[in-house]
Amino acid sequence: PRARISVGERRRGGPPGEAPVAPAMLGPPPRPEMRVGDVDFHAGTLALDEGEELLDTFHDVTLAFTPDAPEGDGALFVTNRRVVWCPPDGGRGFDMDVPYITMHAISTDGAVFPRPCICCSLDEDPDGGSAAELFLAPAGEEALRGVFDALSHASMLNPEPEDPMDAVGGGG
Repeated sequence: PRARISVGERRRGGPPGEAPVAPAMLGPPPRPEMRVGDVDFHAGTLALDEGEELLDTFHDVTLAFTPDAPEGDGALFVTNRRVVWCPPDGGRGFDMDVPYITMHAISTDGAVFPRPCICCSLDEDPDGGSAAELFLAPAGEEALRGVFDALSHASMLNPEPEDPMDAVGGGG
């Protein structure tokens, strides 16, 4: 079974009975990331991490990083922690932490993508340069709204972490 520890679950050791160190004192949370490769996907279901909950599943979703070169169609899983896309044959998939998607919006502009889609900005450039884009184009208008709503819900469950400097009056 897969197991991950989120920042909120990390504890520093100490004498028995001593309160664990608050997550904000452990330093900044790890940078959100995207993993590429075989996704733990069997018989149409996604293996979930401990404490992870599936919010919604969508089939026949085209994933592309550029409008003219889609990765293909596959299943999109939105959980309370991750957004995962898997091709139907179980080949190369994409597994992203929800905060890795910094913005998402519905686009019906054919100049952006050949069909209605969710256009996402990705947290790809730590130096503040241009962000990478991701296009998710589900089959049908109802699914388009469903993907948008699921991403919005997941985003609300993963607010941007507070800057520890703001808490002590040193941030901008």
